[in-house]
Amino acid sequence: MMRAAFVLLGIVALSYFALQATNTDVPESQRAATNMHAASGAVRQQVADAAASKGAWRGLAKSLPQPASLDTGYGVASITVADNGRITLNHPRHHLTLEYTPVVEAGGVLWRCTGTPQRDMPLGCRFAH
Repeated sequence: MMRAAFVLLGIVALSYFALQATNTDVPESQRAATNMHAASGAVRQQVADAAASKGAWRGLAKSLPQPASLDTGYGVASITVADNGRITLNHPRHHLTLEYTPVVEAGGVLWRCTGTPQRDMPLGCRFAH
């Protein structure tokens, strides 16, 4: 019984130290970029729906209410939608920019995401996916 308790205690201690060794702090700017990307989903859906109902991308921005900002949990990011459907988010506090370009494929809309600085971008936006 005592041996099992020591083994269990040893496993817990090793797990703790292994976790501490692999646990790297994620910079706030990277968390802000991840939150911007996640929160932009609603805007991307709104733009895609508007393009589908209008039947075209040209002049799209004029038919949409322009959301002025988005709370990232790490400060406010501004949002602009261009006439061709491109969405740009800027986070001045962390100097982040995310851009979403619509790509129509098989009757649906996919979004090509790019952003700067790349080190802070979510993987889907780091290499122009």
